[in-house]
Amino acid sequence: TDLRAKMTLSQAVIDKLKEEIGKLMEDFQELMSIIMQMIQAKSETMQTVLSRPATV
Repeated sequence: TDLRAKMTLSQAVIDKLKEEIGKLMEDFQELMSIIMQMIQAKSETMQTVLSRPATV
């Protein structure tokens, strides 16, 4: 019975870890998405600046 209790406990720990890792991955993907949007916006701004005729 002691072994069974340990197995149940470790399964609970594994489930909890999976849940936490899942949340971390979601947060990470959200962060990457925000970073990509910022890079996109910056490159669009650069293109706008570069495509303007040079005014001296």
